[in-house]
Amino acid sequence: MVVTATRMEEPARESLVSVDVIGRKEIEQSGARNAAELLEERAGVNVTRSFGGSALWLRGLDPEYTLILVDGDR
Repeated sequence: MVVTATRMEEPARESLVSVDVIGRKEIEQSGARNAAELLEERAGVNVTRSFGGSALWLRGLDPEYTLILVDGDR
């Protein structure tokens, strides 16, 4: 399931927006130590690191418009 700007769950295959699902196997094989390292290899994702943490720019949108959930948690 994916939650988009409509804030309603829908199957990822039926979503009108592009959806990337990163599975356990890919995560383990990547060798990434955290979500920022994992996501910075994705097309359309720009990771900015600072003393306060990492910010993700998805397809040019400011980080304030991006919500990343891991197993449903922020």
